[in-house]
Amino acid sequence: HQAYQIILKYYVSLISHPISKDNQAKMQHYAYSFANSPKPADLNIGYYLIEQGTISNFVYVIIKGRAEICIHNDAGETIFSSVIGDGEVIGDIGALSDNPRMASVKTLNRVSYLEIPSNLFKESMKAMNIDYIGHFKALFEKRLLFQSAWEISKDVPTIVFNEIAQKSIFRRIKKGDYLIQKGENKNSI
Repeated sequence: HQAYQIILKYYVSLISHPISKDNQAKMQHYAYSFANSPKPADLNIGYYLIEQGTISNFVYVIIKGRAEICIHNDAGETIFSSVIGDGEVIGDIGALSDNPRMASVKTLNRVSYLEIPSNLFKESMKAMNIDYIGHFKALFEKRLLFQSAWEISKDVPTIVFNEIAQKSIFRRIKKGDYLIQKGENKNSI
């Protein structure tokens, strides 16, 4: 039940407009199918679920447990680190964009998770007209921007970042422009 709810919330977090009955049915179908697929054995402490630079062949859903996301530079030094946990969806962008893994994910305690093959994940997204172009590419890029901010990304799940990315608007700022001007209405920011 918990896995089903996580996957369903993930799908809903990607769609900003009212969800059609057809899309709602598809979301429920895929969430149920993924949640009830054979589950791999729980991972022990220190296991790498994902390694930076490898092929994005699975999307992972952490049902219970904690893991560390690390990005390393070419010299192998950690340049970014954050902790994730229950309800986190990992590897979705790599699977949709057919890009290699951008980070490594290492378990911090015993982790219970789902492993969704990329081709089936892409099939589910395509059925709901979600792909890595246009609006959704912009959404995923905004999410990555928020996730890469160390202080912002601590303990904030992907689903919340999807919702923030849905509501955020990028503005081009030129040197000398004001981000906020005196007397500006809060609702316009």
